[in-house]
Amino acid sequence: MSAAWAGSSAGIILIGTCTALLWFAGRHAGRLHQRVQPSVYRLIILGMYVGACAVVLTALGGYVTGFERSALGLLGNIDIGTGHEIAVIGGVVVLLAALLGWLLEPGPAVAWFALAAPFVVALSGGHLHGALTVFPVNEWSAQVSQWIGG
Repeated sequence: MSAAWAGSSAGIILIGTCTALLWFAGRHAGRLHQRVQPSVYRLIILGMYVGACAVVLTALGGYVTGFERSALGLLGNIDIGTGHEIAVIGGVVVLLAALLGWLLEPGPAVAWFALAAPFVVALSGGHLHGALTVFPVNEWSAQVSQWIGG
């Protein structure tokens, strides 16, 4: 159980750091060079996505997605039928908004879409959730472990 909370806290620390950088970049964006500013926002967006992926796979993410499921459960069942289709389409739309924003117009609003994307994708479950949230976290964790271990 402590490893799950350690993963949650690492993701929250990354999200908090990116939020602080987002605030700092917003306050001092005029001082940054025009070519540097999009790169800074792209790093922040990537950090928000990675942090959210790390949180959604842990116990804290289970609480958040459980709350999402219960809130959307008032509208109908999201595990089968039309509710599931809406969850999958919503996950794809939010992910595409984050990805296209990252590529074309990086900015603060895109960072919040990147933060929300793993939580929306987790509602859809199945292959979409596995490919977009589980796979990147496993790969990044293995790379960090290899980097730390030598």
